This record gives sequence, structure tokens and C-alpha cells, in this order.
Amino acid sequence: MPALPRLKPWYRRAEVDGSLVFEHGQSAVVFAGAAAARLLPPLLPLLDGTRAVEQIVAELGAASQPAVVHALRLLDRRGLLLDGGAGDADPAARFLAATGRGVSAAAVRAALA
Repeated sequence: MPALPRLKPWYRRAEVDGSLVFEHGQSAVVFAGAAAARLLPPLLPLLDGTRAVEQIVAELGAASQPAVVHALRLLDRRGLLLDGGAGDADPAARFLAATGRGVSAAAVRAALA
């Protein structure tokens, strides 16, 4: 999970029959259920790459911590998050984000060091 989670900006979001759908190209990721409907609307605007997970939890309330961490892990596993700390100016980060491989530029640099 990224240290400073940011939603990939090229995904379009839509609400369909109570579910939240993220679409890009020919792929779609769907989050459904009461928990997604309650948590994702206030969580998503906070995923701008400027806040650490702890800061996100603080904004949503300490009681939300398990749900926030779970949601971030799901978003990350589905390939919807970038690490805001990598920066848009980093060509390696831009390439890895665009390929959708779920590998961070920092992990690649560490493996090559």
C-alpha cells in the first residue's frame, strides 16, 4: 500500500445501482455493498497523494481505522492507487503507474541497487 495513497486520475468513476464503478480502457472495478457506500464517498477525496494513511484515518475518525486500511488495501490490490510521494516528475513512477503493474518506482530502484 502506498505511503501517500493517490487514486489513479485516469480512472473514471460512476455510481451504478448503489455500486461504485472505476473504469479505464476495457477494465472496470466495482465496489458494492453498504460498507463501500458509506466509506468510499468520504474516503476518495482524501486520496490525493498528500496524506499518509494515519492522516486519512484522523480525518475520518479513529473508529474508521480498520475499515480505511481494508479499503486502501483493496484499492491498491485492484491497481487503483499510486504513491503520491513518487511525484509526477519521476519518469519511472509515471511509466510503472501507466503499465498498471502495481510495482512502485521505489521497489524497482531497491531491486536494482
